[in-house]
Amino acid sequence: MLFETRSFVAYASLSIFLFGSSSAVAQSSATHQRPRQSIRIAHPVTQELKGEVLPYKWGGLSFQYPPGWHVEPLYYRTPPEEAAGTPASVLGFAVVPNGQTSRSSDGVYLGGRQAVCDSFPHCACFTVYETIHTCSENAETLKVFDLIPKTVRYNDPDGAFRISFPTAQDSLGSGKRYTVRWRTKPSLRIRRVSIVAHDTSTTWKKGTVLDAKNVPNTGRFEWLVPTTVNSQGPYLLEITFLKPIKVKPPALGGARIYNGRSEPFYIH
Repeated sequence: MLFETRSFVAYASLSIFLFGSSSAVAQSSATHQRPRQSIRIAHPVTQELKGEVLPYKWGGLSFQYPPGWHVEPLYYRTPPEEAAGTPASVLGFAVVPNGQTSRSSDGVYLGGRQAVCDSFPHCACFTVYETIHTCSENAETLKVFDLIPKTVRYNDPDGAFRISFPTAQDSLGSGKRYTVRWRTKPSLRIRRVSIVAHDTSTTWKKGTVLDAKNVPNTGRFEWLVPTTVNSQGPYLLEITFLKPIKVKPPALGGARIYNGRSEPFYIH
């Protein structure tokens, strides 16, 4: 699902992370139903021609695509929701050539139902806020696929942390030192945070290049970029704080999650 509430669900021996808004209540449970961001069928598009690209906005999400293409929201609802007349939910977007539909084999797709890069082992795929992939080998499609990860942004006005460095399209040097900078939402009193940076072109485990815990929340962190990076990215950096909360049985435990994410950047 596109930009759902971030939740931590703990079973007896299983943890599931879902990524989304900056702060959310998370608790362990015997069952889990992914919350939906339902909208009534009103096309959520704001677009205007600017040079050689068109901007697309939906909520806090924005990206760019070229003229001659269009964007179609991908809707979904379960059979029980359909029977109950529940509005369909936007799970993602298809960017396709004009005259083609969201089922086009030459499309570029953002998000979608159960969309993760592991599901597309033979396709080009990044996870920049959401899964972005194409299975097409068409040269024009690959140009669009190259454009979207570079221009995708997610502006969360309620973010607990706003990262001011690194910023969009910054290119950091491997083996060099940089100062990560951020601001904490004034209403929050958070003493220590965790900072993670990862390569969106691979899995979270393989692509993590920074994993700092118990960092003083001073708004600054000195980072020595490792020399062992395997790709230029793009990368995302995330700052997180988990505040434990009391939960009722049968829940095993819970926490409120506060986070903020950078815009995509690169390492060379």
